[in-house]
Amino acid sequence: TGRGVGLDEEALLGLMADKAAEFERLAAGGARLFDGVEELISALAEAGVPLAIGSGALGNEIRMLLAQSGLADRFEVIVSAEDVSAGKPDPETYDRARRLLQQGAGREAGAGIAAENCVVIEDTTAGLASARSAGCPLYPSYASDHLPSVDPSVPRITIHKQQYYSELERHRN
Repeated sequence: TGRGVGLDEEALLGLMADKAAEFERLAAGGARLFDGVEELISALAEAGVPLAIGSGALGNEIRMLLAQSGLADRFEVIVSAEDVSAGKPDPETYDRARRLLQQGAGREAGAGIAAENCVVIEDTTAGLASARSAGCPLYPSYASDHLPSVDPSVPRITIHKQQYYSELERHRN
């Protein structure tokens, strides 16, 4: 692609191992969630809103953080880096998560979950592009003030929680 530094496979595997070890070291102190995240996820799950995670992180990292935070049982679907052939900004992560939610228990065959009825909370430029390409309404997350591609008219969930809940309800109906 003309970007970045070329690495041989051994160097790449070494960097990946170093990253995994550093993640485990940091995560050993426990998962720290932004204010309101646990309450939001719990409220949505208790209201019967199907929840998924679509992340560029490794599955074992996601599952470890969910277990530490006590939220592992709240998500029906986890799509991680290992589950897709093209990472964000490609829409495959969100498309796959939506398809897997469609197949979830208790949903009528063929009922489907339309992309426009999904809401994505995202904190990266690549993730915002991925959600847009997948046709999903999106909300920048708590840590997204640094994202230049975020439309300033889109409510941030830290500032507009009530509007966010209203939008979730609107998309759910």
